[in-house]
Amino acid sequence: MCIRDRADSAHFIQYFKRHIHAYSSRVITVGGSYAGALSAWMRYKYPHLIHGALSSSGVVNAVLDFSDFDDQIRASVQKSGPKCESIIHKLIKEAEDTWKTNPWIIKIAHDAPFIEWEDFMFYYSDIFVEAVQYGQRTNFCDFLEKIENDPERQHKLAQFAISYRAPCHIYSFDYIRTTQIDPYNNYRQWTYQFCSSLGYLNTVGRKGEPMRFKEMTLKYWQSYCKKSFDTVTFPNTNETNSIYGDLRIAQLVSNVFFTNGGEDPWQWAGVRSVDPNDRSVEALVIDCDNCGHCVDLHAPTPDDSQLLKEARERITKRIKEWLK
Repeated sequence: MCIRDRADSAHFIQYFKRHIHAYSSRVITVGGSYAGALSAWMRYKYPHLIHGALSSSGVVNAVLDFSDFDDQIRASVQKSGPKCESIIHKLIKEAEDTWKTNPWIIKIAHDAPFIEWEDFMFYYSDIFVEAVQYGQRTNFCDFLEKIENDPERQHKLAQFAISYRAPCHIYSFDYIRTTQIDPYNNYRQWTYQFCSSLGYLNTVGRKGEPMRFKEMTLKYWQSYCKKSFDTVTFPNTNETNSIYGDLRIAQLVSNVFFTNGGEDPWQWAGVRSVDPNDRSVEALVIDCDNCGHCVDLHAPTPDDSQLLKEARERITKRIKEWLK
């Protein structure tokens, strides 16, 4: 699928340049997350078409057992103090214990009557993941402290989660198995990508108490991928990296700027540093409070940290150099 993505993008660029008669114009690709990886891969594969690339939170390194993801969630949450991490552990245990005795209590609280335990684990873990990943760590931890002793805390957690993430039902196997085309949802396609080639399987962390259910090992993901597509589908990340270059892509390209947010768990699948003597490639970890996934691509606000403002200035300066 990744190969087709690159080829389709190259075809579109060539078509569009012909269409607007911009044959000699330089093209800069910009992307975040998977598209950030695609941006760097485009420069690597089609240097005659792409003059430069911004790879924001670009996950260029396919990782099978991605336990670093969970460890980064913990490290980011700890910036709000030990209380936030402790509440998350309590909520996970409460959800697990309640499911074992009366799953309908949890299902009703999260408006998920048809979800199974296996897909519920993924959904529930992602509540905490996405709050941190998308730069809501401070607000989320403050919220958790407010609801810690509230009898309706599971329901309120679900309501808070809806404000920044997809609803629970898209995690259900029934939804993922649906082959009907939906232009407003790509979750089946993304699931197929990580199950078939990219990995990034969010397994339990290894540097402390996991920030997800302890059952979420590689064995869990093998079952998850098989149930999602009714066939044995599991990524060969070594093969994927042999095609796309993994982290070594930074040594194989020029005119690429890699950025990552300091609190983003996806940074451990991206390029965080490069040879300082190589001026043709740049990497930057924007390590500020609530600097999460693709933070540099967000619209600027007056509340942005100085580090984020400086990062955007560096990106702008580099792109102007490419366009001279």
